[in-house]
Amino acid sequence: MASLDQRLLQSRGWVWLCRCLTWFIAIGFLASETREVFQLQQLTQLTQFALFFLLANYQLSIARYHLAGRDDVMALKLKSCSLQMFFASVLAVSDAALDELIHSIVTAPVGAENLLTGALFVFGWLINVAMIVLAALSLDRTIRLLGRDLRGA
Repeated sequence: MASLDQRLLQSRGWVWLCRCLTWFIAIGFLASETREVFQLQQLTQLTQFALFFLLANYQLSIARYHLAGRDDVMALKLKSCSLQMFFASVLAVSDAALDELIHSIVTAPVGAENLLTGALFVFGWLINVAMIVLAALSLDRTIRLLGRDLRGA
């Protein structure tokens, strides 16, 4: 008879809960990032980069584990998730660089800053959206794959 911990881990409920939580966090994070774009605060870019990079490394480690176990299909899917998360980390760094560019334009004594900074703000927000969507999709897919793997074990 399986222990309570094993039955809990193999249930579909925790996978569904983790996936829903991932998307709620992503939506909340996007709202927070939108506010920061308009306030030009760079409090989270370094943390975003580090977190996404570490998650990508974790996903890649799981892919290596499955590759060593000769589960090539699962390894390839998890490697794809890892690449998505890595691209999200690259977008976090790009967002930090763009925010610094916007800040330098706003503080420079140039008269035509409004049109340029408006376009850059929109571009920065689109980078944030892409970053969060990539990270959330990657994490959602990883949780789904690991949930299937646990049910199959």
